[in-house]
Amino acid sequence: MCKFEEYGNCDEETKNQEYCIFHKPNKSEEEAREFYEKFLKKFKPKKERIYIFGNEIERLVFEETVDCRRYVFPKIPWGFKLVFEYAKFKGDARFYGATFEGDAGFSGATFKVAWFEEAIFKGETLFNVAKFEVLPIFSRAKFEGDAVFLNTIFENSVDFRDAVFEKSACFEEATFKRLALFEGTKFEGNANFERTTFKGDAGFTDAIFKGRASFVGATFEGIADFREKEENSEYKFYGELSFSNAEFRKGVFIDIPSEWFKLPSAEAEACRVQKISYEREGKKDDADRMFVRERRALRKAKVEEAKANVRKVKEEVKETNSSLRKVEKIKAELIKAFNLIKATSSYLLAKGSSSLEFLIADLTCEYGINWQRPVILWMFFVLFTFPLLYFILGGITKVSSPLDYLYFSIVTATTLGYGDLQPIGWCKLVASTEAIFGTFMWAVFLAVFARKYMR
Repeated sequence: MCKFEEYGNCDEETKNQEYCIFHKPNKSEEEAREFYEKFLKKFKPKKERIYIFGNEIERLVFEETVDCRRYVFPKIPWGFKLVFEYAKFKGDARFYGATFEGDAGFSGATFKVAWFEEAIFKGETLFNVAKFEVLPIFSRAKFEGDAVFLNTIFENSVDFRDAVFEKSACFEEATFKRLALFEGTKFEGNANFERTTFKGDAGFTDAIFKGRASFVGATFEGIADFREKEENSEYKFYGELSFSNAEFRKGVFIDIPSEWFKLPSAEAEACRVQKISYEREGKKDDADRMFVRERRALRKAKVEEAKANVRKVKEEVKETNSSLRKVEKIKAELIKAFNLIKATSSYLLAKGSSSLEFLIADLTCEYGINWQRPVILWMFFVLFTFPLLYFILGGITKVSSPLDYLYFSIVTATTLGYGDLQPIGWCKLVASTEAIFGTFMWAVFLAVFARKYMR
């Protein structure tokens, strides 16, 4: 008996074999033709003529339930006209555990109830311009080729939980009218949700993005949740992340640890959209925290990008072309050397710029959100560090007690300049540095304090 007789959808003529023709894997071309002939005979779809973009085509209309659980769909044999493009499934479309060995072409198809749970798509999967009226289930489905859901409409909630997209997944301009569940979904390739509309909540908890994740121009009318990741996954976002021009009307949850981003630029993008969401909710402190993370990630990304460019140029320098003539070879080597110097200089400049930004903007006040830090730093340097330097160098005139060093430090830092005590020697340089430091820290404190309590 067929190994899948329990489903009750075997072919009557071949069900006594190990696999009936419907469930048999690796069919020959002759068996593939037999499969599709019996498929049409079993489900008896009607044929109707419709116009698509001005062209008349013939589509299949399945009036009753199409029970294809665990079926193995071979590549459509040459010359066979069975296609599912623009097909209409009025009853349940049960493709639970089905395997599509060739391309799965469901472009423009209309489904009332669609079950693709645990289905395996070995070729390209096309559901573009398709329409799903009731809950479509793709949980634990496996897409081994590109999966295209371009302009697809999901009228009800959709379930992609624990699905695996081994190559690119395109949901560009798709519309999810209710809940969109992508919990635990693995996007091994690029995930394209550009200009996609989520009218309900979008759940990406435990989802993993190993390629580029693009939500450019997407609209989230419900809550977008990107929290949590699988325990056995090192990162949640391995590649670039983009929410450019995306709109979040009820908020986004992507306040996740820095360690979950492989690229600092991806962390910066996540912090940017989370910061905007917090600001709209009135969560100013959380918005500030996201702003600091964003700036730190951008600073790191700039250095990493320059470092990667140096590695790239070094690899190019190692490459040799023996076919070049001597003069051309020397010219090529000089160009490579120049590019290496240029890349190295850019890296050193980025590193220096990052360090300077850390000292001036981050260390002093955490990019303008921490008014206590400039006060603490001012007190530490003015009341302890600089007086100690003056005492060690001994370059202050008319000193009568150790407290005079503290007095001179405060007068210098506040730029009062009474003139009763004067620096000499190396203390002139120290005093000048302290004056600049004191003025700068007061300016930082006033700016940060005003931003914190008067915005």
